[in-house]
This record gives sequence, structure tokens and C-alpha cells, in this order.
Amino acid sequence: FARTARQLGPTEDKLPLREALVAKGAGSHYSSAYKLEHDLEQLEYLARRNATLATWLRERDVIQRFKRVRSRIPPLDELERTNGLWAFRPDDVSDLGDYYNRAIHVPDPEPVAPMLNAASFRGVDAAFRRGPVAVDDALTPAALKQIRGLLLESTVFFETKMPRVFGGYVGAIVEDGLHARAFLALAEALRRALPGT
Repeated sequence: FARTARQLGPTEDKLPLREALVAKGAGSHYSSAYKLEHDLEQLEYLARRNATLATWLRERDVIQRFKRVRSRIPPLDELERTNGLWAFRPDDVSDLGDYYNRAIHVPDPEPVAPMLNAASFRGVDAAFRRGPVAVDDALTPAALKQIRGLLLESTVFFETKMPRVFGGYVGAIVEDGLHARAFLALAEALRRALPGT
């Protein structure tokens, strides 16, 4: 990930995005209104919370660039042929080419410990084998705060889906940026807590 075209700056010396990622909607040549709205909300959130990042975004006019491209996307019913996707035009590429679906902010703090409330997982493994199970208070308060914060701040939600087919959601995956140590620690803690699933 650190050597891929997701990183900021010129892409010529970076590894290209794998075709499988682009095919999942994580490329850099098209988007959707809801994806740009998500990215705008996230960048504005980050700018309010991080003065250094706010300065970086302002100096490069990044938020305004996203707003300009978003304003060019017609209503969903006018994008029927593409199922709601917007193929970037030259003006869009000029505005967003250096910033769209790039790793602008990817924090990776030391994971908190413990991640899970052990008492919440008593008997869950066996119950899960019988059918769906809900686990209340699964994460410790510190883990919940850390995971929630990472999801709010990590600009790794690169996938957009066809709005007219799949609705409006963005996606992030481990192999393409969603791999902060805290996420991996949580996955390992869940594996240990639920060995039979």
C-alpha cells in the first residue's frame, strides 16, 4: 500500500492499482455523487479536528476541488446509462486527479488493549454455530473509541458502487488501506474469542 498509486504525489514511480481493485469501484476515473459527498464530509471533519491537515487542505484547495466536481454531477435519473456513476471529464481530472481516492490521511496508532470485553463473549462461539448472534458491549470503551476514530479519520474508503444497482455506500478493504494495526488487532482478538467460527 505504501508504494502504490494511492499515495499522494506523482504516480509514475508508484505501483499501479490492481485491476481487481479498480473493477470493485476503487479506481480513479469515475465516481458517484454519494462518494464525493462522503469524501467531502470526511475531509471537512478532518479539517475541523486537525489544524495541520486543515492547513494542507486549504493550501491545495482540496475541499473546494471536491465541491466543484460534485457540483458537475447531474441528478441520478440523468445517469441511467451508467447506473449512477460519473465518468470524470477533463475538468474533473484537473481538479481531483491528485487527490481523489488517494491516502490523504491514514493514522496508525498503537492498538489499545484489551480490545474485547471478555465477559461479553462467554458462550458466544457455541451460540454462533447454532445461528445468528448479537454480542452487546463487545468492545471495551477504549477500543470502541479507537476503532470509531480510525474509521472516521482514515481516508481509505476508495470503493464506490453503481448507485442505481447497489444503493449508496462506500467501501474499504484491508488490502487497500484499511489495515491500521488496531483493525488487525481487533480481527485477531475476535479470532481468539471465537475459535470455532
